[in-house]
Amino acid sequence: MRKQIHSIILMSAIFILQSQAVEKVVPADDPIGIAVEAYFSQVFDEMEKVAVQRPTKDTFRELMKPLAEAVDGFTDGSFLDNKYVIQESYKDHIISPVGYDLHKQDELKDFLVMMDEKPAPQLSEPAHIPLYPSFTALRYPVLNEKGELTGVISVFIKTKHFFKTTMLKQCRAYTITCRGTKAEKKRKLSDDAKTVTVQLPSTEWVISYDLPKKGFKPVEEKKGDK
Repeated sequence: MRKQIHSIILMSAIFILQSQAVEKVVPADDPIGIAVEAYFSQVFDEMEKVAVQRPTKDTFRELMKPLAEAVDGFTDGSFLDNKYVIQESYKDHIISPVGYDLHKQDELKDFLVMMDEKPAPQLSEPAHIPLYPSFTALRYPVLNEKGELTGVISVFIKTKHFFKTTMLKQCRAYTITCRGTKAEKKRKLSDDAKTVTVQLPSTEWVISYDLPKKGFKPVEEKKGDK
């Protein structure tokens, strides 16, 4: 009986996490908003497949392989314990990130408080670190049978690949504002720029953009883009 109750709690928690992923509120005639929703929905769907298997530091890399192959722009990932300390990374690094505490990053403090209070998928704004390509981080909670947080999956995607996949790269100009802060900008927007607000896990992105003069071209995947 106790196992059945735990299973019901876990399934309810998973349903809530799914509903908290990417909300479908973008106008049907907005190509950029639709593309952004579709891209992040696919990434979070793949993260959910890993999270429900309850990875540990010993199983994380193996369980992450399908995600790494499926997500365009995937660059790395990590497994955190419920104190937000990195236990394992997907790729090997010259300087291992294992043991790093995310509390040391001031820009993540609000996100970690939200994860403590109400475990749910999260998306950060694009990050810029000197000497490193820009990347965007996504996080997904790992829950036990009681629905309690036992760990977090973190995935990093190349921001430039995100721009290409969502067709923002083709726009003459754009800005992305996250939590009131302008995170990305390309040229100056015209007076005719379009604006769309995309509701994303734990945040929202306000994207303003100028349409390309000749319209959008289909995105073609080239070998080695991942």
